[in-house]
Amino acid sequence: MRLKNGAARRGITSALAVVSALAILAVPSGCGRPPSATTDTRTDQVTWLIGVSAQAGSLNGATLEFSPVHAVCLEFSDRPTRKAREISVDELVAAWDGYFADSEPNAALAWEVDGGRKGTAIELSGPVLEGDTLRFIVSALPGQTLPTGDLVNPELLIDGTAADGTAPGLASSTTTAIGEFRTLAIYDEADRIVRNTKETSYTHSPMTFDETRGVYLCDCSGLVDYVLGRVAADNLAPVIDHARSAHPEEARPRAWDYYEYFAAQQDIKVRERIGRIKVFDAIPDATWRQVYRLDHAMPGDVIAYKWKSSADKPDTGHVMIIADSPERLGTRDGMTQYRVPLIDSAISAHDNDTRSKDSSGGVGHGEMYFLTDKDGRPVAFQWRSLTGTVTRSPIEGIAIGRAGPTPPMMWKP
Repeated sequence: MRLKNGAARRGITSALAVVSALAILAVPSGCGRPPSATTDTRTDQVTWLIGVSAQAGSLNGATLEFSPVHAVCLEFSDRPTRKAREISVDELVAAWDGYFADSEPNAALAWEVDGGRKGTAIELSGPVLEGDTLRFIVSALPGQTLPTGDLVNPELLIDGTAADGTAPGLASSTTTAIGEFRTLAIYDEADRIVRNTKETSYTHSPMTFDETRGVYLCDCSGLVDYVLGRVAADNLAPVIDHARSAHPEEARPRAWDYYEYFAAQQDIKVRERIGRIKVFDAIPDATWRQVYRLDHAMPGDVIAYKWKSSADKPDTGHVMIIADSPERLGTRDGMTQYRVPLIDSAISAHDNDTRSKDSSGGVGHGEMYFLTDKDGRPVAFQWRSLTGTVTRSPIEGIAIGRAGPTPPMMWKP
């Protein structure tokens, strides 16, 4: 997805929140839009959706079969609440009647066909789990057509459960409470600032953040410090501690502090792959993990590079917030090239930027090009142009950080 305006950038909220089937679901023909849960009107109530996936499946007559089904499902809340938790498939089946006491749920079914995706909208009932085989009774919603035969990498997005997300017979102790999507909160806040910007320029000092007038006068680390301070202060705290220890002459974290801190963190693990989908481990608390591979990055991750020597430069490097999945383009100079949408405060515009190329820089949304080595790690960049100068030897390194708490999530770039 190429994000070029506020509305489009805002749309990634749904893609991140839908951490299972909807993250890869193609809009079924005749369906209009993918289904979503209805928001409950009662105060302090949350509606939940459920993602179920399998390596293979089939649909014959009215019987939908997932086999082998993945043992863990993710329940996630309808926006604006940001919550998620894991339940096992057998817990889902045991709780089915409690979840859907009023009526059987609708669902979106998606599967792979010739390298693409197809989908349809269905009604589900009568789940039965035998070993690693999960079966449902299904019927097509009006205007929809059921496929027949084998299904490759099938996935279900099941519509809203009971408003409080807890079904009779499913004790809260059997679920894993994961917490909020911290990455999503960081992305949302950065995106809000870009859309709120009326006046901006790139400056180290003094910096101004005036929400009422939409004035943001800052450098790159100033913007990231500000975003984290508003929505992830407990994630900012260890970066501040590092800056005070490594560079005590500084009053606040700068780009090289973010790079150094991220580069020292444990790499986030991909615990399962389902085709192109990656299932990342949870980050259980307000810590950071390093995202070693660029193609594992997602919106809300923070990417930073550090100059080998900043003596002849006005800054220590650059730090940015990733605004969408990196898009692989090809190869250059023996490296793999990616387009990466970003939100930052920069001295000059990037490609496809909200800032004009003759502006004085400042806060905006644009695209840079990063190049990775054979292990997928970013090692060089192009500031503005796909065919422009590759910057590699002047930088000490590039590192990506992901903030917790974040639930285990499925993500397909």
